[in-house]
Amino acid sequence: GHTPRVIVDDHGADINGGVVLFQQRHLETVEIYDTKHKAACLLKRRLENDQRWREFQTAVGQTRCAVQQTELAFLVPPGPKTKARFMNLGMQLKWAQHILAILRDPPPSVMQSVSSVRLNEKLGWIEAFAAELAAWWQWQQVVDVTVTLVSEQGLYRGVSRLLAKRLGQGEALCHGARVLAAELIRFVRSQECRTRPAERFPGSTEILESCFGKFKQLEKQQSRGGFTQLLLGFGALLTRATTDTVMQAMQTSRTADIRTWARQTLGVTLFAQRKLAFACATKTG
Repeated sequence: GHTPRVIVDDHGADINGGVVLFQQRHLETVEIYDTKHKAACLLKRRLENDQRWREFQTAVGQTRCAVQQTELAFLVPPGPKTKARFMNLGMQLKWAQHILAILRDPPPSVMQSVSSVRLNEKLGWIEAFAAELAAWWQWQQVVDVTVTLVSEQGLYRGVSRLLAKRLGQGEALCHGARVLAAELIRFVRSQECRTRPAERFPGSTEILESCFGKFKQLEKQQSRGGFTQLLLGFGALLTRATTDTVMQAMQTSRTADIRTWARQTLGVTLFAQRKLAFACATKTG
């Protein structure tokens, strides 16, 4: 088979060792750090120990509980993400920006449902975070521009210059956003240096993660039991099925061939091992 030229990962502890071992055996393979994960780490480093950010998060949580069963429920903040929190800040910051705009100039559609007294009683606290929210929003915009560019364009010699140009457009950035932008430009430059002239690498695992999400939907309750014969259906999830392609696939892939491949490649699946173990336990009991 072909040796992959590049591995894109998130530096997770569960795969880091495997990547290192693979590279030791395949010197042509380079590693690329997922841009979205890198950006999330930079945001985490800035926000995790920020007292004002912690106070904001506490107030958001209290507000969610206070308004979700009231006439203000249509203004409830989005729920927190249990995983990858710093990769999903956009929705929460956008909510806060919208609430600030409503507080400063309440539209008739809102005032028909709630009094200004109640609005300020439950949501007026956001005004105290207006300055911080402006900065945090700019940080998120810098991240969004970077992630979108790398996702669409990939990594190649010169993409960091394009990123610098994109980040230099639009509204003037605050000091914190400029520092974050400079860090992301340096990061992208360090990743593009791993490409050869005329090469273009993917810079994100998002497409792959989306593919695995589709595959888990196909597996349903088997998704926690390791790979099964359904693995051969992975490619079908990513193609446009027509009568001709389905007919060709059925004529090309015999059931006997699939079973032979699964037995030789996958061996006994976790589900089959579990079934055998429990069957033996039942007989013993």
